[in-house]
Amino acid sequence: MSDTSRRIAEVLDNRRRLLPAVDDEILRWEQTQQLLVRLGQAIDAVGAAQDESLAALGLNTVDVPALRQRVSEVLAALAAVRARVGRHTMNIGVSGRARNGKSTLLQSLTGLGDDQIPAGAGVPVTAVRSRIFHSAERREAVLTMHTEASFCAEVLAGYHEELRLGPPPETIAAFVAHDYPAHKEDLDLPAAEQTRLGPMLVRLREMQNSTETYRQFLNGQTRVIEFADLRAWVAYPGIDDPRPDRRYLAVRDARITTRFPTATVEDLGLIDLPGLGESMPNAERHHIAGLENDVDFVLNVKRPDGVNAYWDSHDAAGLGLICQAAGAAPVRDFAAILVNSGGLPQENVDALLSAIRDGVNENAREAAFPVIVADVKSPETVQADVLGPVLAHLATALPRMDTAVIEHALTLGTATREHLGAVAADLLATLRSVLTPTTVDLLLARAKGLQQQMAGTVQEWIAGLEEKAADSYEDKEFYDRAQQLRDDVRDWIVDGFGEGEPAWRQRAVSDMRVDDSPSPFTVRELNAVRVEIARRFGAIDDLLERRREEFWAGLAEALGARLVPPADGGPRQALADLAVRLREAPDPCPVLAEAVDHVLDVRLDYRTRVMPRMRTALSLLRSERSQPPAVPHNDEGAGTLFTHISHLAREAAHGAAKTLEQEPAITAQVLLAFAEQFEDQFIRSAKSEAEFRRLAEAFRDQLWPDELSGPALATARVQHLRSVLRDLTTALQPSSDDGTSR
Repeated sequence: MSDTSRRIAEVLDNRRRLLPAVDDEILRWEQTQQLLVRLGQAIDAVGAAQDESLAALGLNTVDVPALRQRVSEVLAALAAVRARVGRHTMNIGVSGRARNGKSTLLQSLTGLGDDQIPAGAGVPVTAVRSRIFHSAERREAVLTMHTEASFCAEVLAGYHEELRLGPPPETIAAFVAHDYPAHKEDLDLPAAEQTRLGPMLVRLREMQNSTETYRQFLNGQTRVIEFADLRAWVAYPGIDDPRPDRRYLAVRDARITTRFPTATVEDLGLIDLPGLGESMPNAERHHIAGLENDVDFVLNVKRPDGVNAYWDSHDAAGLGLICQAAGAAPVRDFAAILVNSGGLPQENVDALLSAIRDGVNENAREAAFPVIVADVKSPETVQADVLGPVLAHLATALPRMDTAVIEHALTLGTATREHLGAVAADLLATLRSVLTPTTVDLLLARAKGLQQQMAGTVQEWIAGLEEKAADSYEDKEFYDRAQQLRDDVRDWIVDGFGEGEPAWRQRAVSDMRVDDSPSPFTVRELNAVRVEIARRFGAIDDLLERRREEFWAGLAEALGARLVPPADGGPRQALADLAVRLREAPDPCPVLAEAVDHVLDVRLDYRTRVMPRMRTALSLLRSERSQPPAVPHNDEGAGTLFTHISHLAREAAHGAAKTLEQEPAITAQVLLAFAEQFEDQFIRSAKSEAEFRRLAEAFRDQLWPDELSGPALATARVQHLRSVLRDLTTALQPSSDDGTSR
């Protein structure tokens, strides 16, 4: 490994170690931004309280949007740090206007050809900007495709914005159907803008007319493309192509991995930045984004052919974007001008060098852009005169640039933190002069009154349950339903167990003759009758469910509509919502929530409550409890068996019905026990009083809506503003590690 390679590898390793701390710092500032949103809302709320003493405080003079802008600037600086330390490679961006040799330079650096990095003269050829990475082992091209939504948002939206066409279509079908102006003169733009943006309208209509060539690829998937087939995905179609294939429009990102001819640095990437001067929407914005987010160094390519030998305003604008993207990093470390001299008269090259010297680097030796002259068509020259010097420069300059970017973010963060802290301290000092009544006594009184109110209404609800649990109480509806089910079972038995006695006896004779005994048939029939009787009595479930719903409805009414507002799912859902709110309140009330959870766990269904006792009554129908009589294997014997099993079935059904008739009293006792347990835990537990205070605070506006105006409202809003300011002050305290080390 060369010294240059080793030093760059050390820089990348040092960056990666900073990443967790930088992410933590970004999170802290994002939380600060959220607190400023809350601060603005709290100040507005105090202003809306219409209290003259509060209006005199001048809180409306606090410029919260300006504070948020300062935090946004810190986050932007940290984002630049994050982009830098988050890279796993050292990336060199290739910039410049179209048709100056950018693609040719990339070919020479990577060893790739026209099929992977299209190059040409006269018109732009490269349609998709690629990221190309060196790898000694991998050779692949991976394309990430747009979805319809991302294509509309990231491609069409730019055209609509530049051409003043209104909101872009949201689907490809809508794009195909959209009625675009036929000519530039039809655009609602000044004449000068029509001339400038006319080519962009032409390109938009070309995209619309060619949707069948790329629409099927808008699936958001990744595709691995053979190198020989890559050109069709990343190059514009030929000018004379009668059916132009524009599948490149479906490509969101192209990542190419290959072995570079000279691999002095293992973790090396080349970024093909958007070309300046093409008829693309928001070209400068995309260029800046690429410079800021993806690269460590920029080669700005300029080819001095013909009139292009001079450094013009377009070149100056492109270099200005590079200066803007460099941010805190020294510009002379961040970029170099590459003069593409291949095949050109020396006087053209000299003219351009003179223009750069006089027009770009004049009187600014310390900040001057390095200038490299090379024929970008010659891989050997590029390796020796371009890549080698650039890598040697970066081995020294990368730590310097990293330090500058990090120091800038730290300095900006410190200044912003101090400013916000001073603003918060001033506001808190101002609020201390506000003589608002204390809310502590009010809160305690509310909580105590609420607890007493809940005790009274819950006890009234329990008194009703006690009446239903008394020995003298008769649940006529339940008894009538039990009688109906018993009659249904009896009719089923009398009807020959649902198939008629003749058919039953005929089946019995057949089975006895096959088995040569009445026992197997009797066992099967007793099992079937036992199962069917249990199933038919299970129809009582709907009434048991109704009793449970009535229980929950009574509790919801006792707790009051302000605490348990109606829910679409009925009283059970309303109580469940209350439990969630109690548990997720700013100051949770877990004991009260658990009490609600407990009553929601009442189980009165037939299988849980009745069936265990029902099985005892139906045990008469087990074969071991009733031996079949010895009967002949004929119709007479079958009749005897029918009488025997029918008698057992009626006796078992009678016992089951008696069991069912006991259920109202048992159900009432169960519900009463759940209610009394709820009352004890909700009203009298050791933590109830404290949690009622939390409940009163968390649900203040809902429980006492009549106090949402006047002094109480002003007091509450001032207290909320104080709380937000205290949270902000806490968030602004420097951490033990503020993200990076100086």
